Amino acid sequence: DFIGYFGLGSAIITFIALIIQLIIDEIGSKAFNALVGGKFNPYAENIKAFIMGHSFKVAKEVNAETEKQIRATLAQGARNNENLRELSARVYDVMGNASTNRANLIARTESAMAQNYADVQAWTQSGVVEAKEWFTAHDDRVCVCCQELDGKIIGLSDAYFDKGDLVEFIDSKGNAHAMTLDYRTIGEPPLHPNCKCVLLPVLKKN
Repeated sequence: DFIGYFGLGSAIITFIALIIQLIIDEIGSKAFNALVGGKFNPYAENIKAFIMGHSFKVAKEVNAETEKQIRATLAQGARNNENLRELSARVYDVMGNASTNRANLIARTESAMAQNYADVQAWTQSGVVEAKEWFTAHDDRVCVCCQELDGKIIGLSDAYFDKGDLVEFIDSKGNAHAMTLDYRTIGEPPLHPNCKCVLLPVLKKN
């Protein structure tokens, strides 16, 4: 379905969409079965819209970063008076590194996002969950911002932060950071790269 939708010329987007779909299918099915049993629907219209929209967004971010790296390395090569072969080698190196970066991006932040999103969708479809609770790893690597979120309960369709909000946190090395959430609305973890937070379901009372 995704290959037909995006076209063969959009290999990166198609790959990302397929990975996210597989994660949502697997994690969502496990979460759904743990609550009520039966069949989770990973192809609901809202899930399909999420996958398509997010795949475009991830691919755009990756391509923009790759382009920035190519511009920077070519500028350096020009300053060094390098020939065409040397400049071509620089571009080749960037593209090779970009492939690794894409894999890391999907494997870490993006797959974590897809897993938490899948949980929320499964809980929503189950009909027995009324809210979600933010849960940290409870170790010394948890940032200040995530520590403050630990245990916070909101509705399944609610967001912890809106797109455009400014949040501050301290990384594992003790460095302070401030970031504007211009990438997406935070309805589920991760809040930032390498965030290990998850969500817990809050069941409806009988």
